[in-house]
This record gives sequence, structure tokens and C-alpha cells, in this order.
Amino acid sequence: MTNSLVDWFNTLPTAVLLLSALFGVGWVVLRAAGMRGIRPVALAPTVSALILTVDGLFQAAVGKPWGWIPVMVTTAILALAAHTMKRLIDRWDPGILLMPEDQREGMTMRTDGGRAERRLFLTVLGFWAFTALPVILTIPPNAVSQSGDALYHYMQVAIIEREDYASMFNPNAGMFGLTSHAGFYPIVWHQVASLGAWSWRETLIANNVLLLAVALVWYLGLVYLARTALPKVRQAPYLALAASLLAPVFPWRLTYGAALWPYCMAVATCPAVIAMSIECWRRARTLLVVAARDQSASHRGALGRAAMALCAIIPFFVGSCLIHTSAAAMLLWPLFGIILCYAVRSGVRSWRSERRGQAAARWIGALLAVVAVVVFVYLPGPQQHHFGRYTELDWSNLATKLLIPVALNYFGGWAIEWVEIPLTILSLLGAAVCLWRRRAWELVVAWVFSMSLILAAIAPIPVLSSITGLFYRNPHRLKAMTAVLAVLLVVIALDTLRTWLAPVAARICSGLRGALARTGLADSVISMVTRVAAAVVVVILCTPAMVVGSQAIASDVREGYQPVLGDTRFIADEAELAMIRRLPDELPDDAVVIGDPVAGAGYIPILTGMRSVWVFPGQAADDEDGIYLREYFNQIHTDPHVCEILQHHGIKYFYADKDIRFNNSQLSKIRPGLYKVDTSYGFTLIDSGGSASLWRIDVCNG
Repeated sequence: MTNSLVDWFNTLPTAVLLLSALFGVGWVVLRAAGMRGIRPVALAPTVSALILTVDGLFQAAVGKPWGWIPVMVTTAILALAAHTMKRLIDRWDPGILLMPEDQREGMTMRTDGGRAERRLFLTVLGFWAFTALPVILTIPPNAVSQSGDALYHYMQVAIIEREDYASMFNPNAGMFGLTSHAGFYPIVWHQVASLGAWSWRETLIANNVLLLAVALVWYLGLVYLARTALPKVRQAPYLALAASLLAPVFPWRLTYGAALWPYCMAVATCPAVIAMSIECWRRARTLLVVAARDQSASHRGALGRAAMALCAIIPFFVGSCLIHTSAAAMLLWPLFGIILCYAVRSGVRSWRSERRGQAAARWIGALLAVVAVVVFVYLPGPQQHHFGRYTELDWSNLATKLLIPVALNYFGGWAIEWVEIPLTILSLLGAAVCLWRRRAWELVVAWVFSMSLILAAIAPIPVLSSITGLFYRNPHRLKAMTAVLAVLLVVIALDTLRTWLAPVAARICSGLRGALARTGLADSVISMVTRVAAAVVVVILCTPAMVVGSQAIASDVREGYQPVLGDTRFIADEAELAMIRRLPDELPDDAVVIGDPVAGAGYIPILTGMRSVWVFPGQAADDEDGIYLREYFNQIHTDPHVCEILQHHGIKYFYADKDIRFNNSQLSKIRPGLYKVDTSYGFTLIDSGGSASLWRIDVCNG
């Protein structure tokens, strides 16, 4: 344990660079725009994503290398532009700051930035560091993730680091086999990791440190959202942190258990974007209300200011989507549900007020919106690449499937149920309280709409099951977007329980104070003792959830980084990885190796800098030579075309390993030519480790 902590401590220089790229770039611009407190810190990753993407595209267009220097120049220019725009806006609309506080709620981007903000920020840092312990104590910072997706992300970071090229339109040239094929891919994650890596050899460490930052981004956004969405709940940000212990499925478990790295980072930014959108909506609404009360105010000017207030969310929304395009669906789907319910609810009010035409218009608008979604999902077109994904679904185990979206069930056995059961009960209680009090109903609607997609991913629901194709019909991906909504409902439930139990707590506290007073203690000491007692009670209540969640997180980390033969995501053991790390001493620098990427060959470029034909499981359709070798390499002794391809591409080494199942698929069925290769003659053994061996191909020399 001590060695692991020391190893992680030694990554501090890398961590500083990563946090500067992830938070610092955007924070500088937002501070220049006038934001204060925890808001610019929570929103910074989305702005950083926007800046890194634009700068990468610009440097690629002009043919210049991409790195820290152009990023810093772009950041400085945008910070100056943001400060200038802030001054122009304040000059255009100075009256906002003179309005009463209750009228300008959410209109200004300023906070006091004082002691309360610093205390909240430090609390988030401490909470994040504590919840990160299961990861830090389980794996070293140079551990290798054994996931097919991880192979892609590792290599993408290494390519950006080596070539100083960071355009998202063609960042992955050379990663699809024996072809120069390249395609679009959002590479904000890889840009940040490359800025944190001192060289391509630091790829593993940079990715592993950046993985820890996913939770930090989410916790910062969570407290910002809790404070913004639930302003009447006392200590809502702190309650949200405690409530998040009941939903370990995100950020920690999905980040490490499913290895969806850019996706998880995009999800982590969503709470802050939602909070900002709420503030922008409040600002626009208040501007219109104030203008309506002022007879001399220009209606057109008020509309312009309101439109500008709503447009302020655009850069944050775009930044989140640039991290991973799925963020658009995660943010817009709950919003669609809220707008739909608002139209129906508003129509009911209009009907009751005898405004029948207005009511009919709103109901028809809502109906047309639903029809438009249905038509878009089912009509032929490029969208069917996502919506047309097919998975066999049924309604078996109905009770279990209905509970999964509420409990946010994830792997873990019976122990994790001690977390899922309280989450289910408190979420339902929070939703009931919202509907009973007719407050925060939008939160309940967003929660229900998000859960509907989880259910549609495991059971057949027309239209909705097709929409889940955007998330590869993976219910776990959808649980990530539901977690923050469930946490907010738990906060409301906890606040309600606090109100109900307040008389009991007051009596207990009064009795404790009386008992302490009789001992002759000073009032200041009595006050301190009661506060400590309250803190102890809170810790006792949170400890079971933290212990269970920590064990589940540690288990996910072990399965993702230290699997054993027979596990669904096993690629290589320590002996095999050690063999791969020895290859630079045994092969020439220009060596090209052919082998199954998810049998270990995919690690060769990452760990040695040498070239492997395939670096991840993907295959380009135009890679005729690669596809031929994938199917027929094992016929090398009888098929002369195999040798022709090998000689043409300079492939002289073969990475052999046993045929296993990976992600529930038999590797020999996916890449049959790479198995059952007769190496008894025509091959020379170079090295071996674990179940793998590396051979020099001599067959084609004759």
C-alpha cells in the first residue's frame, strides 16, 4: 500500500499538467468573463474542451504542430476577448446589478467568492480524494487497462504526443490496420492526456491520472447543480455529496468497470451544464418579467437580452458534446420531457382559464413534437446507423427490470444491495415530495424520462428502444446520465426527513447540552461538543454506504486492470506484459508485428513504441491486405499471397497466443487467420511470456 501511494505521489507533475489542461484553460477564460466562486471551476472543463478542439483544428489547418504553446496563446486571446465582451455587456445592461436580490435571481454570473465558496471547494476536494482511495490503493499509476476501448485511447494519445497533430476529423490515421484510413472521433480526452504526458512513454500514467479527474469534474458539477436547482434546501451541496455515496455506479464504477473514458468525462460535465442552463433560463425569465412591469421598457430590447441570456449556454453545451457526442442526447432528452410536460401543464391552465385556443395550440404543439421524434427515429436515413441497432429484448423478469432503472443496479452481488435499497426508497420519497409540494417537478420529469431509456434498453418499448441505439443499447451508459438526477431526489428526501426529525433532534440536542452544562463546561465547549457529536452521527450514517461502494469500486478496478485468465476482459497477465516490455531489446526499431490486438499485440505500440498491424479491435473496410491476413495468415505455408502481403508491408514478426473468449466472443471466430498457426517450422522463437510467444517469420525468406 505504501509503495502504491508513493508511486501515485510521484505523478504530481503529470497531474498538474493534466489539471491545467482540463480546468486551467477554461478557468482563465471564465474568470476573465467575470465568473467567481465554484461556478467557473465546475464549468471550466467544457470551455477547455471547446478551446482545445478549436485550437487543434486551427493548427492542423495551417500545418503547425499542436501543443502547450499554441494552447496558451489561444487561451490568452480568448481571455482578452471574454473580458472585453463582459465590459460591453455590463455597459449595455448595467441596471441588472442595481435590482433587488430577489428579482435578479440567476441573472448575474457573480458570486461572493468568499469563505463559503472556499469551504465548499475544499470539501469537494477532500471528498474526491477520499473516494479515490479504492483506486489508488488497488493499482499503480502505470497499470494497463485490459479493455478493447482502452487500447484505442492509449494509442490515440500516443499518436497525438508523437505527431503533434490534433484534428478531430482524422486523428486516428494508421490505427485501422494496413491502411491510412482515418475517421472522425472526439479527441478532447486524448488532447488533455497528451498535454499531461511528458512523452509517448507517459501514455499509461497520463490516462490513469486523468481517469481520477472524471470524478472530480462530476463532484464539482454536482454541488454547483445542487445549489442552483435546489436553492431552498439548506446545505444542498453537502447533502448532494453524501447522497452520491448511494449511487456509486457513476462516476467511479462505470469509469473503471466499463472503460468508457471520454463518455464518462462528457457525462461528468453535464451537471455543471445543466446548472448553467438553469441560471440562463432564470436570467431570461427575469429580464422579461422586469421589462413587462416597466411600461417604458422596450419589449424588443427585453427579448434581445433574454435571447442573449439563453444563448450563453451554447459554448458550455458544445464543449460537453465535443468531449463525447452522446452528451447532446443526455442533455436534450430530459429537456425534451420537461418542455413536453410544461406544454401540457400550461395547456391545462389555459383551458381552466377559458383560453381554449391557447390550450389547444400548446397541446397540438406537444403532439407534433412527439410525432416528429417518432418519424425521425423510424424514417430511413443516416440516423438509422444508430437507431437501427438491433438487440433481442423481452419482458421476462418484469419486476427486476422495473427496479433496475430506480436502483441503478450494477454488478456487485448482495452487498451492493445495501446501497441500492436506500437509493430506491429515498429517490421515490424525493419524487413523491416534489409532486406533493408541486416544487421541482421538472426534476421528477427528467428522472422519469432518463429511467425510461434504461428500461427501453433492457425491454422492448417502441421508439424508446430505438433511441437507446445512440448508447449502443447499453443500459449502464444510461445509468450514468440518471445518477445525478437520482442524487438530487435523494437530497430532497433527506431534507424532508431532516424537517420531520427536527423536533426529535432538538430534544436530543437540548438534553445533551443540559447534561454537559451540569458538568460545568463553558458554553463554547458545549457548542463544540454538540457539533462534533453531530458530525460523528453523519459519519456513522455515511460509513456503510462508503464501505460498500469502496469495495465495489476496488473490485471493478481489479477486474479492469488485473483480470485473470477466464475473466471476460482478460488480455495479458504480468508475465506476458513483461515479455512485451522486453521487445525493444530483442527486435529492431522498425519491426512490424502481426497478432491479435486483444490477445496482447495491441500493447506493443503503447509499451514499446514499435508497430503492430492492429492496435485495437477496429478494422477498416478498405484494408484489403489486413482483412486477408486476418482471415488467412494461418495458411502461410501454402498460400503465397500471404507472404506477398507480409513482404510488401515489412511484417517480419508474429505474436501468437492461445484462443480465448474476450467480451463474450471467441477470438478465433473474429480473427481466424491469427490462430492455429503452425510455428513448428518456418518460424524462430524470439521470446515468450505467459501464454503468448513472439516468433520471427522465416517462411517467406525462401
